[in-house]
Amino acid sequence: MIKKERKVSDFITKLEALIRRMPEMEPGRERAVSELNKRRAGYIGEQKLDYYLSFLDEKEYWIYHGLRLSNGSQFFQIDTLLLTKEFAMILEVKNWNGTIIFEPEFHQLIRIHNEKEEAFHDPISQAEHQSRQLK
Repeated sequence: MIKKERKVSDFITKLEALIRRMPEMEPGRERAVSELNKRRAGYIGEQKLDYYLSFLDEKEYWIYHGLRLSNGSQFFQIDTLLLTKEFAMILEVKNWNGTIIFEPEFHQLIRIHNEKEEAFHDPISQAEHQSRQLK
């Protein structure tokens, strides 16, 4: 059963409003559009996960989307938390195109897309960190 519904983040809504108000030739507009596209892709990836979660028995699984929790001294965010009587599972959702290479020794991930390499923080390390904060 979904206990906390997924919703479009306030950040996406604010970026959309900002871009609507920015002149086409504004120097920072391209950067804002790029950030909005990344955030939208992430949200679409999270929505795709919902299809698979819909097969779970609503009586046995509780699903919380878009959690912002405190560990006592600071806040942290979890894309989706899946709870049962036996376990809690953190689902960190990514929606990337291209070739993905995990580099665990450096705690990073390399994406190769359109002949361009980009480095990202390792989502496995991210989920492990969220797990420690949740505990």
